[in-house]
Amino acid sequence: DTMNHRVIEIKKGGGYSVVAGSGERGWVDGFGQNVRFSFPTAISVDSRNNIYVSDTMNHVIRVITEHGRGKPTQTKTVVGTGFPGFQDSRQPEHDQNPLGTSVQRLFKKVHDLR
Repeated sequence: DTMNHRVIEIKKGGGYSVVAGSGERGWVDGFGQNVRFSFPTAISVDSRNNIYVSDTMNHVIRVITEHGRGKPTQTKTVVGTGFPGFQDSRQPEHDQNPLGTSVQRLFKKVHDLR
């Protein structure tokens, strides 16, 4: 839900639920809907159902993990410092605008949210 700064799950048969994000733009790690994103644009899910999110305008990649049924998800930053560019020519510390590029490097299947 890029323009609403959150990650949602679309339900079979209609409707959706918010996985993470308050709907307010920003960069805040935390739990459930207390988290803030800035234009999340791509996701990838690993074998443990962790969701990796390209948080584009924050120039970071975030991971959303589950903490059991009925408990809120946890979101934390795993790549990036919030500044565009690279640490050096070989090792990206942060992406210019991670529109799924770095997420795609980590995982084969990327879902574009645009």
